[in-house]
Amino acid sequence: MFGFGVPRLAGREFYPYERITNISTQRCVDNARRILKTGWSVGKNVPVRVGHDSIDWTISDPKSRSWACALHCWNMLDVPLAAYSETGEDHFLTPCLEVALEWAELHQKTRSVSEFSWYDMAVGMRAYRLAYLIDAAHNKRLLNRSQLRLLWRCMLKHARHLAAEKNITYQNNHGYYQIAGQLALGRRFASVSKELSEAYRLGLDRLHRILALHFTEEGVHKEHSPDYHRMVYETLKGLLDAGLVTDPELTERALRIEQVLAWFVYPDGILVNFGDSPSRDMRRPVEEARTKWRTPEMQFVASSGQAGEFFDSPVGGFDKSGYWIVRANTTNASLAENQSSYLAHAAAFHSRTHKHADDLNFVWFDRGVPILTDAGRYGYIGKTKRLSRLWLDGFWYSDENRIYCESTRAHNTLEFDGRNFKRRGVKPFGSAIESFGESSGVYFCWSRCKEFDSIRYDRFLIFKPGYWLWVVDNFSDIKGHSHDVRQCFNVSPLHSVVKNDKEFTIYLNKSECEMDPRLTVLSASESPVDGALFLGDESPELRGWISESDGEVKPSPAFQYAMRGQSRGRFKTLFTFSSNAEVSKAESNDRDETISEVLVWRDGKEEQSLSFSASAKHGMNLSIKG
Repeated sequence: MFGFGVPRLAGREFYPYERITNISTQRCVDNARRILKTGWSVGKNVPVRVGHDSIDWTISDPKSRSWACALHCWNMLDVPLAAYSETGEDHFLTPCLEVALEWAELHQKTRSVSEFSWYDMAVGMRAYRLAYLIDAAHNKRLLNRSQLRLLWRCMLKHARHLAAEKNITYQNNHGYYQIAGQLALGRRFASVSKELSEAYRLGLDRLHRILALHFTEEGVHKEHSPDYHRMVYETLKGLLDAGLVTDPELTERALRIEQVLAWFVYPDGILVNFGDSPSRDMRRPVEEARTKWRTPEMQFVASSGQAGEFFDSPVGGFDKSGYWIVRANTTNASLAENQSSYLAHAAAFHSRTHKHADDLNFVWFDRGVPILTDAGRYGYIGKTKRLSRLWLDGFWYSDENRIYCESTRAHNTLEFDGRNFKRRGVKPFGSAIESFGESSGVYFCWSRCKEFDSIRYDRFLIFKPGYWLWVVDNFSDIKGHSHDVRQCFNVSPLHSVVKNDKEFTIYLNKSECEMDPRLTVLSASESPVDGALFLGDESPELRGWISESDGEVKPSPAFQYAMRGQSRGRFKTLFTFSSNAEVSKAESNDRDETISEVLVWRDGKEEQSLSFSASAKHGMNLSIKG
């Protein structure tokens, strides 16, 4: 059937509603009742009562882009449709049907009433919901002939839009939702329509293609954001759970992607907020964690260690993808407890997509609390004008809080001359990780990238979980240009920071941290450095803020060490849980493309020393005493 006529739909297999968004099976019916009674909303938007309120499909306020997109995706129908699929009770279905008829009628008269009418992600999400609505309503005889024809014509428009290769957004995660919608729509009516049978076949081919484009061989998503890794994986898992995909190769790949996701969860169950990720709580009741996730690793982190099991190795070394992660026991803790130590290094640049100006950034969790954090995403608010100063600097959104969250200074990395690392108009370096390893319970990683065409930036992270962390940053301008360079650190808002000359003390929140709450920060840099502390600063620039959820920011301590007018230099910064520490010696010696360092310090009465060397030929080697 290649026209708009409705084929005979009776006598086919009726598939349950595809939970492509992987909504929880727990409390689905109760949540659906609540949505139908009090309304559905996202953030601070006025709730929509499905089936009662006429929806404004024409919203064009730049600050409401996410809301407008959610409406055109028909996200408000997701839980009620799942509840109908579970119970067969018409009062869950009929309000959804009214929304679909309203949208279809409006878009029959004019193709688009909003930029989101045929937005890539909206078409994919809407397509499978529309197909299910037609199928379910037809089975219950809730549609008259003209209504069925209206919805069928609308569905075919979706199918033909998705069939056009030019409309598929392979370059970012939206393509997954287009392909998911095409697969679900195609399977549901494949037996009565050659056109829709072909849609299913094409969807499978595209799914293989987009997974190869968007995930590394190690199973890491290339969009620089653990939350998008989670979201895309949950779509893939939804396809598997719904039986839309049965390919063993895809199933094996999906499991690997879920295992990797577990590495990006802090010991307290919060998702690491690299890139465009909010501070999402991944914790679930034990039974829900077991049913929601397929791998023991994700079951473990989602249940606070009460289900599943974690990786045998304490190191997630994804050197081809650009991430290095340590999750290790401390002296008196187990991985199942919040007291375990966690360090995650982001050294990836695969594309501009969801990439903040955060090259060689890292975050740190220890003694039960997050310590050094990322700024979060704030949300996609305002649009920059093409060729404007912000646009040329790689910012697609114009809200000042969003700009701050993307900026280099909002991350734990170096900043050169107050500029943001380039993301637009430069070739992505992929992974910057050169080498990593372990020696006597000390974990180390070396990463390297080139900034602003002439600056070589080497970062060395040397970490003894639960005890100390060295951050050694080496920079040199091959053209001999001088720079003002800042080594930026951003602290969790749970804590307070006190500055004493070039020493900082981070006082960890005592209610959260049962161990020694003091963390001492010392500079061992040979070049003169200045220390500065920030908390909720607005002038001359935003410093010391964090966004843990969209649309909200709050003050959060930040500090820096700075060098002025240097063409080369090395920051050497020690974080130690000793309250009586001092650096007694720090020596650098670079020769024949080999970077070497000797660091000696005292933790109380005990002397510690480490030396390392790093070269392209031999990687990084570390020896430690004390």
